[in-house]
Amino acid sequence: MAIIDEFGRQISYKAARAAQDTRYRPYEPVEKKDISDLVPAMDRVTLQSHARRIYLNFGPIKNAINQRGMYTVGRAFVPIYTGGDAEFGKMATKFLTDSFYPIGDGRGGMHDLKTNLFGFSTSIDVDGEIFILLTETATGFPQYQGIPSHRIATPRGYSDGQMYRGGMLQDGITYFASGEAKEYAFCDKRGELDQWLPAQNVIHLFDPEYQYQARGLTALTHCINDCRDMIQSTEWERLAMLQMSSISLVEYNDTGGPDLDDPYNALIGDTATCKGMTVESLDGG
Repeated sequence: MAIIDEFGRQISYKAARAAQDTRYRPYEPVEKKDISDLVPAMDRVTLQSHARRIYLNFGPIKNAINQRGMYTVGRAFVPIYTGGDAEFGKMATKFLTDSFYPIGDGRGGMHDLKTNLFGFSTSIDVDGEIFILLTETATGFPQYQGIPSHRIATPRGYSDGQMYRGGMLQDGITYFASGEAKEYAFCDKRGELDQWLPAQNVIHLFDPEYQYQARGLTALTHCINDCRDMIQSTEWERLAMLQMSSISLVEYNDTGGPDLDDPYNALIGDTATCKGMTVESLDGG
């Protein structure tokens, strides 16, 4: 006769304690899936949205990401020629620093290569990825265009898992049967398809951590809930402090009516019949 546990299941010895179900830990299903199925497109976008909000509002995270970008590229990312042809090296260095660095990005101005490299670095940490379109001017001068992660997406009216233009569409990217990227769906701000970008013209930068991983995941994936809890806890502690540091006094008089001469009192409604409402502004302590 088999020995039964408190749940009516047959007891069997398991060497790996983590593989056992107990009443102290909730049951979690066993998922034998690819990473794209474990973290589908909507979950990836949700994680990205949370990460952006945390980066904008949580100082320790923002400072760590910014410092990582500065230590990685900073403003000292300059070309240094180490070849034997000194004359060619001088010409190549001058072309990069004086021509390509300032106007490689079509926007020009402050959007030089050094600034863009810092932005690419922070985007990889926050968004999990960055796309770079290789293009050129009308005269053939080489240029590039940075594309934020959310602009490469499955357009409205299209469905993941369907064949489009000779490739399988999944999370904004069409793939050959081999798994190689074929085209990228570049969408406008409304999520409508703008154009298909050939894979040979796009550099997709992210830090892959899983086999068959097609899109990047934010570096904050593992700690998003912890960061959100800390931000919320700080807000609630601040609210409690404001309440405790505020002293309110309510003054009563013989008539029971508001002081018409007090500029802090705002009378709303029919004051003649005393059926209105009095609103008083309070200043900080």
